[in-house]
Amino acid sequence: MSVFVNILTCASDGTNCCSDYKLASALDILNKTLKLLQLILPIILIVMLSVQIVKLVVNPDSDSDKKSMINKGLAIVIFFMLPIIVNIIFGLLPTNMEVSKCWKEATATKKKLGNNNPTIQKGGETKVYKQRKVKKSKISPTKKKSKKKIKAKKSINALIARNRNKKLNALKHKTVGSEKGIKLVNYAKKFLGKRNKSGGLRYCYGGSNPNKCTDCSGFVGYVFKHFGISLPRVSTSIPSTSAKYKKVTNGKLKAGDIVVYSSKHVAIATGKGNQVIHASCEKVGITLTNSYKAAGKGKITIMRLDKIN
Repeated sequence: MSVFVNILTCASDGTNCCSDYKLASALDILNKTLKLLQLILPIILIVMLSVQIVKLVVNPDSDSDKKSMINKGLAIVIFFMLPIIVNIIFGLLPTNMEVSKCWKEATATKKKLGNNNPTIQKGGETKVYKQRKVKKSKISPTKKKSKKKIKAKKSINALIARNRNKKLNALKHKTVGSEKGIKLVNYAKKFLGKRNKSGGLRYCYGGSNPNKCTDCSGFVGYVFKHFGISLPRVSTSIPSTSAKYKKVTNGKLKAGDIVVYSSKHVAIATGKGNQVIHASCEKVGITLTNSYKAAGKGKITIMRLDKIN
């Protein structure tokens, strides 16, 4: 009822009815309801009319069926015409009443008023509905600067770490030693994983030729002999060689250094970190071991020959 009171009030005092949010909402709902009825009810009536026609075909003499069919037909026409009739009624209202204008613009007016902090009249009291504002988080300039500094520091640390890793990888793959020592190691690597004619790995106790079969001291002696240096045949006797050498005590190996173990084993340093090449056993043959400490057992003596390094 308050809606209709508002219509009469705004019409009598000459104000714009379309500026009333509640009135615009009511007219919008009425408009949508009429459109829905215009769509649904005629469909239902058409179905009922079809049934009535079938009955009339079966029993053409029935007066009640004829009247019912005519009534349903009229109802369909009325419901189709219902929004037009309502529009005509609103159009006949006095000119100072702007309800007809509101009726046409109800949906747009409601949306517009709702978005622009609509004022709704209720019981003579006006209430303003304000839109909610999203609070923005305030960060002080000092905090912003500290965050930037932290990010910059992290990126610098990451860059330093990457450069350090690059250097470590470069050192890992770089061969340390003299030109002659590197040539000696490259020659020794030619026998890696080689097999003899029978298919077995080229390792046998007492052998001294890696082209056929050799043990650890035979392999080392064969490689150094290729470069004009004679070594004792037995691994434990190699430190007593007549060739001049220095003992390495800092653990920093160079290509061509000889690593002797008290467990009667011997290997050659490759110059790549702690890596050595040696004739290990029948199962492995001539192989590379990344740490000289893992290649043999017992006390270790590292020899650096003058003629090599």
